[in-house]
Amino acid sequence: MTMLKCRWELCPLRRNGILAEENAQQLDDYRRQIYPSFYAKRQVIFHEGNPCLGIHVLCSGTVKLTQTDRFGRIHLLKIVKPGDIIGDMAAYEYPVYAVTAETVENCTICFLPKAALLEFLNRHSDVALRLISLLSQELRNSQEKMRDFALKDAEARLATFLTKLGADYGERSKEGVRFRLPLSRGELAEAIGVAPETVIRLLGKLSEKRILKVRGRHCVISDPSRLQKIAD
Repeated sequence: MTMLKCRWELCPLRRNGILAEENAQQLDDYRRQIYPSFYAKRQVIFHEGNPCLGIHVLCSGTVKLTQTDRFGRIHLLKIVKPGDIIGDMAAYEYPVYAVTAETVENCTICFLPKAALLEFLNRHSDVALRLISLLSQELRNSQEKMRDFALKDAEARLATFLTKLGADYGERSKEGVRFRLPLSRGELAEAIGVAPETVIRLLGKLSEKRILKVRGRHCVISDPSRLQKIAD
């Protein structure tokens, strides 16, 4: 981890509406409290069970959140994109982190200590309300993922995951929705709860149906409507 100077003009919390662009005092209060840092690819930000000292905001790059079950199996819970809070947004309530956060690529991350977070939310209640809205969305996403694992087969879970990656990272092209896979085949397997061999087989099956093209980490969803149909 390397400490950085804040590139305030690029802050994703300004772009996603968590911080009010027109409130100069709010922006200044936040900027004075944060600690921007650089994390290299595959660096652990915090481990499951570590003391929770505050919240981390992803400014650039990609982070994965995982949990380890009692059998030692790793489960990938979420891919964090810029502008998201890494881990639990209600960090001030919990003594330890519930997940492990690891960078998938080089990342810039801002840290806000617990005491500073509480002071900031007390001063700016509108931000607290927007964070509550985000917490509600996170809860809905978690419930949807639990439902997917209970009701969908492996192919449908993979289609759901790829559809979301396309929505979050994809760009429209003549070929379809193009994006770079942020995860290895093994990490994709962790995300949908199957063996890596199963992911490879399912990707091949989608490719044979001309729904998907995958070459290394480069992915094109050639037929988004058919992929969505499998996901549903």
